[in-house]
Amino acid sequence: MLANAMTVNTVQAVANEVLKFINNLGIENMDDKQKLGSKTAKDGFKNEYFVVDCFND
Repeated sequence: MLANAMTVNTVQAVANEVLKFINNLGIENMDDKQKLGSKTAKDGFKNEYFVVDCFND
């Protein structure tokens, strides 16, 4: 759905920033990254403002 609302370059830039953020968490194991993503989604994206602040910085 992102591609319908944004240019490919924009989606790629956002995805790159998300990957940088995840990699900076120090999580090496892919299973742990998946668990973090699932927990974030299940918690109703309560950390959304934290993520926005990180991207804005």
